[in-house]
Amino acid sequence: MRWRSFPPLGIAYEVLDGPFSGSRFFIVYEPRGSSTGVSVYGEFTSPTIPEDDLGPAVGGFFDLEFEQDRAALEAGAGGRTGTPGRIEEDGPGYPRDPSRAP
Repeated sequence: MRWRSFPPLGIAYEVLDGPFSGSRFFIVYEPRGSSTGVSVYGEFTSPTIPEDDLGPAVGGFFDLEFEQDRAALEAGAGGRTGTPGRIEEDGPGYPRDPSRAP
């Protein structure tokens, strides 16, 4: 996976191999008071996952990533001190509708 950080906005990713090879997406972090909103926008492809199954597979991947990030922040990971803010999803799961882009 290739990525590039655009602080403080977010991170751009390009998947180079694996089941999501060829996919490109951007994760946006938005301050929301004492919490942080996380939105994902992108185009997902797969050389191995059928098109009808791709949406649920991508959703499952980001659900897992979200839970891991939340657990790390709640544990105070990343050199942060004090009480870390909460991460909140923008609706159920991550937004997949580009019209909801900031």
